[in-house]
Amino acid sequence: MPCRLGDVGPILSVLGEEKIRHVVLAGRVRKDVLFQGAQLDAAAQQLLSQAADWSDASLLETAVQGLAAMGIEVLD
Repeated sequence: MPCRLGDVGPILSVLGEEKIRHVVLAGRVRKDVLFQGAQLDAAAQQLLSQAADWSDASLLETAVQGLAAMGIEVLD
């Protein structure tokens, strides 16, 4: 599914609609791009507001918790 970096809502919608229960995260997200002008949708803004800080570990944990709240497990 093509999307921009800040388009979290459509991704979460597809995961829910398709009843996805497990995901693997691969690749990287450049924080400089994320925090310097990338347009973030409401879902992305909500997730970022829940992060303890903007460290890699905190952002990843926030994403994992957000997916877990949807019943989706992030596999290693």
